[in-house]
Order: sequence, then C-alpha cells, then structure tokens
Amino acid sequence: LSMFRTVEAFFQKNMASISGIPRLLNNVQLFSSLVAKIDLEAQRQVLIRTGIAKDKQKSRERLVKFTSLVSDVIQAYGEETETQELYDSVAYCASSLQRMRDSDLIEAATIVSEKANELGALLDPYGCSAALLSDLAAAVADFETRAPSPALAYTERAAATSELSLLFKEATILLKRKIDNNMS
Repeated sequence: LSMFRTVEAFFQKNMASISGIPRLLNNVQLFSSLVAKIDLEAQRQVLIRTGIAKDKQKSRERLVKFTSLVSDVIQAYGEETETQELYDSVAYCASSLQRMRDSDLIEAATIVSEKANELGALLDPYGCSAALLSDLAAAVADFETRAPSPALAYTERAAATSELSLLFKEATILLKRKIDNNMS
C-alpha cells in the first residue's frame, strides 16, 4: 500500500504533465480510485474485533445467571406442587447451562422464560418477580443478537482480506500494463 501511495503522490506532483495525455489521465484517476478502495478495505480488515467476543461472553454469563435463577424458582414450585413434569422441563443447573452450545442455551433459556410466564403470579411466593422475568427476557434477546457476532466478524475480515488481494492485483496490473505503457 505504501508503494501505491508513493506512486499516487508522484502522479499528483506531475499532474500538469499527465493532464495533457487524456488516456494517461484517465488511468491515473482509475488508479487513485483503486488506492481509495484499498484504504477502505484495509480499514475494514483491521477493525478491532476483540471486544465482540468479550461482550458475547458477558451476555452469555448474564443469560446463564437469569436462566438458572428462574429455573430454580420453577423447580421449587414444581416440587411444592408435586408436578414432576414441570420440574423436569426446566431442570437446568448453572454448570450445565454454561457448557451448552449457544443455540442450546438460547433454547433452554426460552423454555424457562416461557414456563415462568405461563405460571406468572404463582411464582411470586418463590421470589420470581416480573422484574426478574423481564431481565431474563432481555438477557435472551441480548444474547441472541450477540451469539453470531464473533463468527460474523471473522467472516467480514476474511472477505476484506480477499477483496484487498483482488484490489492489489488490479492496481498492479493497471500500473504495469496501462500507466507504464502510456508514459513511454
């Protein structure tokens, strides 16, 4: 990229001579637009992406915490009312939630959230408030949006790298075949 910027600076310095040759001027302008595209792709490629994984992890921990809390409350209610089916349907401990794949965690949290909403006020005596259910719903929604982020960031970087390779080739060919030939 620095070589291309040096060449572009040379063209800018000698624009008075270049502008007298329309074909060369057109190629120089095309070259400048390629350098601008290379700059944009280079910026896209090196964006800081480490925060994405950290944000996802925090969101995951929050989802595990709220899912585990609400699951425990529903299990307590199921135990008290002798409803084994209800108890078993939300039997998720924090450690098993932590080990789940992203999609499985979202599914488990959604099941727990739906069961808690079905039971509603029946869970109040067990410490499950509307605020806790709201926090769980928000945690599910937040994690659903963050779960694909690291993979998406990797894909975007790979696409930018691939595009950079094509742009470098195109700019090099333009320099060698068209601009060099017009200058002789």
